[in-house]
Amino acid sequence: MSDEAAAEPVSGEVLASVAEFLGIDAARVGRKSPSFAANPAACANCGKKLDFYDFVTTAAESGEHSKEFMIRFLDSNLSMGRTLPVALTCSACNDKNQVTVSYYYSPGVCGQQI
Repeated sequence: MSDEAAAEPVSGEVLASVAEFLGIDAARVGRKSPSFAANPAACANCGKKLDFYDFVTTAAESGEHSKEFMIRFLDSNLSMGRTLPVALTCSACNDKNQVTVSYYYSPGVCGQQI
């Protein structure tokens, strides 16, 4: 069994939450058409579905990426796709979950792949 989960388009509700967290308009997040999946998909502590919001807030709060860095990436014409292990913090209960995340930003929308 693979650790990789099939990334699905991020919902409008999650895009709005990410945009609010970053302090930008949801259209700026949505224009990259992000897709995301986590495996396992649910928080081991509370059962919440782990999502792109958890991924973004974990990156910012852990110091992996600043909000400014993420905003610059979202505003760029660069595309990206990755599958990697992450300690993802659940936004509902703050429990850390060891998961494999798969995410990508649509190359058809963005341009250059990194």
